[in-house]
Amino acid sequence: MTAARSAVIGARKDLQEAHRSLLITLAVVGPPFIYLLLLFAAPLVLMLVYSFGELNGFDIVMSWTMRQYQRIAGEASVHRLLFKSFRIAVETTAITLLVSYPIAFILARLVPRRWQSVPRDP
Repeated sequence: MTAARSAVIGARKDLQEAHRSLLITLAVVGPPFIYLLLLFAAPLVLMLVYSFGELNGFDIVMSWTMRQYQRIAGEASVHRLLFKSFRIAVETTAITLLVSYPIAFILARLVPRRWQSVPRDP
């Protein structure tokens, strides 16, 4: 067997292994990604599209106007609610960090060294 032929066979095996690895990755990541698209992204896009419509009784008429956003931007109660939500999010994040980092540090020091290793797949 010539060196060129063995190089081609080696490259083909590498390509087959890469293809197999890609298929396994898609099989593992694909279903959760589809689930995420169907149950999270699609309703968000639908809500965004409906936000440009207007109510006509109980129907949404797609007029593609910014009237809803203009109405919301002008209300002071909306500004107060947005600020309050942002403040609660910042406070929650700060409390979580202040509590979790010391606990993680203590646990890292208390756990014996032999239990700290994480098994890895080859």
